Amino acid sequence: MCARRAVARLECIEQPRRKAPAMTGEPVNPAPAQRRGLPRPLLWLLLAIALAANGVTSVSSLPPVVGAGFGVLALGLAALLVRDHYRRRPRNGRRSTET
Repeated sequence: MCARRAVARLECIEQPRRKAPAMTGEPVNPAPAQRRGLPRPLLWLLLAIALAANGVTSVSSLPPVVGAGFGVLALGLAALLVRDHYRRRPRNGRRSTET
């Protein structure tokens, strides 16, 4: 232990510390096969179904809670699509000039 003698304490202080890895703009795990979550086409399909169900329940005689449930589901799916969009966009801040 370094606290036993003054000389030993100085040796402990002078030991080099481990360096942290350099921070880069590259994602830590760029492999698309290891992404978690639902695939984007499935999210779009579920969003369309939730919006259609919300519209049908709004004009039917079902309780308003059912329509509100489909509306909340649609908002959640839309939020997942927005999150997926922002995670997939390039991180360098420049727009692509390629068409």
